[in-house]
Amino acid sequence: QDETTEATTKAERLGQLFDNLPSTTSRTDLLRVFTRHLLIAEARKSQCHALLLGSSTTALAELTLSETAKGRGFSLPWQINDGVLGVPSFSPNSSSSKPDETGILIYHPLRDALRKELVTFTKLSGEPTPIADLLPETDLTTTAAVVSHKDLSIEEVMVRYFADVEENYPSIVANVARTTGKLMRLFGGGGAGGGAGVNGDEGEGASRVNGEDDGSDEEVDDDERLCGLCSMPLDEFGDERWKGELGEYNYRDVVVGGEGEKKTKQRVCYGCERSIRG
Repeated sequence: QDETTEATTKAERLGQLFDNLPSTTSRTDLLRVFTRHLLIAEARKSQCHALLLGSSTTALAELTLSETAKGRGFSLPWQINDGVLGVPSFSPNSSSSKPDETGILIYHPLRDALRKELVTFTKLSGEPTPIADLLPETDLTTTAAVVSHKDLSIEEVMVRYFADVEENYPSIVANVARTTGKLMRLFGGGGAGGGAGVNGDEGEGASRVNGEDDGSDEEVDDDERLCGLCSMPLDEFGDERWKGELGEYNYRDVVVGGEGEKKTKQRVCYGCERSIRG
């Protein structure tokens, strides 16, 4: 009975969280963030060596433009590219948000296949395939035109846009995804060891740019570079510059830690702040 009550309470709190978000885009955005956290948590719980995400070329192109529009363009190399991703622990038994030192491998096996190609494959195969579960139930190319985007999230707008582009100009979809795939990570992305610098050099942290040391002796831990909500790297200088132009000069913090645990504050990225506060 206690477990049932606790589960109901958590469900109610989650529902209240989504009800209090300022827009449809905010709700869709946080749902995607929570889903990603859940997939990674389950993969680590099962001691999996890697997590395979079923994102097609079209889905990666949609994610590229939607995340850029929401202010998370800096994190695209971590979201789009294959490789090791270090993530914080949100376990109730942990009062620290410090990322795991080994991280987890993330791969997109379908990154070179368009959505319409996968749809055609499932139709020609004649038998149900695991890929069928990754495809939308409706054909977006036949969906009636939307007069107003007021009640649509940015993600839904991008899906409708690329449904049309994919049908008539598939090379554009591929170019968006492949161009984004060439972006390199400035640092390890949260405890993943050394990451590639902008010129491809390996190293710990972002102290080397184009092969030159920035002259700073101060070391910044990867957990200090991660957003407290989406766990993506913080674009400290970019975020502060935009916030300054918008009249906001300081990062706002989120509290990490459950009831009865030590509370720690962690900065949130520009995109998450906009999703939370509008």
